[in-house]
Amino acid sequence: MKSAFTLFAILFCSSTMLWAQPAEMPLLGNWHDDDLILTSWLDSRYNDVWGFVMNGQEYAAIGSTEATHIIGLADPTQPQEVARVNGAYMGTNLVHRDIKEFNGYLYCVADEGSTSTLQIIDLHSLPDSVSLVYNSNEFVITSHNLFIDTAAHRLYAVGAQGKTKVMDISNPVQPVLLASYPNANYNLPYVHDAYINDNIGYMNCANQGLWVVDFTDPENPVTLGTLTDYPDQGYNHSGWITDDGNYYFLCDETHGMDIKVVDISDPSDLTVVAQFSPGLWDGEIAHNVIVRGDLLYASYYYNGVQVWDVSDPTQPRYWGYYDTYPGPDETFYAGNWGIYPLLPSNTILASDMQGGLFVMAGLPQPADIAVQPLVSDVELCEGESLLLPVAIGNGFSTATGVSLSAELAGVPLDIPAMTLAPGDTIMVELTDLPETADTLAALTFFANDGTFQAEGSAEIIVHPMPAVPELQSPANGAVSVDLLPSFEWASSGSNITYLFQLATDSLNFDNSILVEASTSDNSFSLSQYLEYSHYYYWRVIADNSGCITESDIAGFLTTMIDATGEQFWGEIEVYPVPAR
Repeated sequence: MKSAFTLFAILFCSSTMLWAQPAEMPLLGNWHDDDLILTSWLDSRYNDVWGFVMNGQEYAAIGSTEATHIIGLADPTQPQEVARVNGAYMGTNLVHRDIKEFNGYLYCVADEGSTSTLQIIDLHSLPDSVSLVYNSNEFVITSHNLFIDTAAHRLYAVGAQGKTKVMDISNPVQPVLLASYPNANYNLPYVHDAYINDNIGYMNCANQGLWVVDFTDPENPVTLGTLTDYPDQGYNHSGWITDDGNYYFLCDETHGMDIKVVDISDPSDLTVVAQFSPGLWDGEIAHNVIVRGDLLYASYYYNGVQVWDVSDPTQPRYWGYYDTYPGPDETFYAGNWGIYPLLPSNTILASDMQGGLFVMAGLPQPADIAVQPLVSDVELCEGESLLLPVAIGNGFSTATGVSLSAELAGVPLDIPAMTLAPGDTIMVELTDLPETADTLAALTFFANDGTFQAEGSAEIIVHPMPAVPELQSPANGAVSVDLLPSFEWASSGSNITYLFQLATDSLNFDNSILVEASTSDNSFSLSQYLEYSHYYYWRVIADNSGCITESDIAGFLTTMIDATGEQFWGEIEVYPVPAR
């Protein structure tokens, strides 16, 4: 019987896919201050959010109508304000405040107020205190957004009274203005938000679309490409890039518009290759997005945090959510403003215009929601058992455990009931496997923790067992068989080869074989004469790719010749070989 197979402790030998009902992210904690000033027309107190680590502890920074608030996350279920730095401008007209962190300093701007400034806050003494080390309108008064190119040590203030300003922050507390656009050398339109890495900027230019600009020489920027006409086009607001640098997720701040996936691999040929949305209502509106690994986190007005699996950026899959806003959906602006999913602990931060800071547990990466049979090159026979290792991804829930099931070519298999822990690799025995008609078939395992499901497959062959050959001629017990006989048997099945064996001793068959030959036919003819008046025994072994069945042994007596050369038909009785 064929049962040999090869095991490999690798994942790429077979395929894995996953699917899920969108998972609600667990809420850990919330911080808000109901004494803060309300805006006069939005009924809001809060705006953007960022996160950082200082002295081994994680923190959130959230803007409000009055200040930048530093929130300690030592216990994320009890977020606490540990410091507050009032803005240079505060009040009922303050809507936008933007915050970014670099090398232990917070950079803060507001988009309203004639007395606004660029503020730099030193965080190095946390958790005890912070200090305002720069508070100046020399380069920036108001600005809609900030972005820091950490590789180039440059701070970009966009929507800064209609301009984009580039500053060197190699000395983090003393910015140096490098350029301001538009200028005589470069006519960059109004930029609402941006993503810049290693001097390449993806500039969200509101009604002028997306511009890709090389800022290596800030005095002479180079436009690498523009996307000014695209499907479902709205107010080009914000975006984020994939880790491989090939795709940009673009948000239009217009009600009812999808998030777009832009192929940026060739900046001179920017192309929208996919669009997606949660599909919750017709007026939904994405505000900001950030990518962590293979997950895209998006802040949606009215609809909270929305999450997609973008491991294939051209086919985003809805992955999870947390709705921060309890009110009704309207074609206005309320609810989730900002999102920050990049803390080392995978704690997720969201700012809600009315509800303050929401602290959530992050969702597992798609690659960690997996089940994988660690097996390759398996061929075995119908009815045999297979013992193989199966790996469970470590992203499943530890609270519920993981259930496992399996099927072969769509046919459910019986496997022992078990509840597994995330990260387990267990040995699974599959018994009485059905045949797969000599072709590769998917052996698929399914893992489920009640929220996330995954399936992983390996291709195996389970060969059907050939029918047991039925010996027909010479029949068992036949006498006076010709000295040059033909042997015939009945069998069925495809791809079968037969091993014909003729021996002289039924009790010691294997050691008395005279003739052995392979054939694909159901018959065999001898090419040499047998001796007269001799007992012979024969059998046939059917072989389908190593899966074998064996006939009974049949015995016969060859014809008898007397001393004169004539056949002798005396009285003789031949006893057949008993059935086994």
